[in-house]
Amino acid sequence: MARTIVILHPGSLGDLLLAVPAIRRLRLRYPHHRLVLCAHGQAAALLGATRLVDEWIAFQGAGCAA
Repeated sequence: MARTIVILHPGSLGDLLLAVPAIRRLRLRYPHHRLVLCAHGQAAALLGATRLVDEWIAFQGAGCAA
């Protein structure tokens, strides 16, 4: 069973870009885990498009609260 790592990042795009090296490290350290990013919509979509995370959820939406 694959485990899930949830990354909560309430900062803006610049802050999220500074976190990319740490997210890359998580991906390398836990290659079989699913990475889910909960961040502001456009920033989260950008990282989702790069395939650095497996799934993204908008921080403003109800999905992140769940």
